[in-house]
Amino acid sequence: MPDPDNEQLEPMLRHDDFVEQIEHMEPLAVGDQRLERKIGWIQGAMVNVSYIIGAGIFVGPALTLQLVGSGGMNLIIWLIGALVALSGTYTFMELGTMLPRSGGEVGYLEYCYRKPKYLLAYLFTYWSLMNRSSGVASQGIVFGGYINYALFGSTYKSNWAERGWAC
Repeated sequence: MPDPDNEQLEPMLRHDDFVEQIEHMEPLAVGDQRLERKIGWIQGAMVNVSYIIGAGIFVGPALTLQLVGSGGMNLIIWLIGALVALSGTYTFMELGTMLPRSGGEVGYLEYCYRKPKYLLAYLFTYWSLMNRSSGVASQGIVFGGYINYALFGSTYKSNWAERGWAC
């Protein structure tokens, strides 16, 4: 196979023009046009709270009321759920103060279950990826149900349309 001529390689080898163009370019954002990174403690906490609460707070009360049939019993069930969530919060607070390492749940599992090495941490990470992605999918389906309700009214019910909006 013949070697290419230097004339063919010259445009690829010369980059002086490109360097000159970059040196003389105006910056894309000048002065006050730059976006400022302003996320304080309150904004960061609200992002975390919105991630934790999710779409369940909008769907759950009606579903539990339909299943139990009583407003008082519905409140009792929600209070029990709040106590369970609070106990989980206190558990993670205790783990965080006992084992101040990075990694969250995976770090705690690595510390507690050392043999076989990383097995439980790996399984938890796999489960966590599957669980969180299914949570995002279910939130999309809930969103699709609300879009269907807003566009077509309460009588229209189509699981395929809800899934379509979720995509």
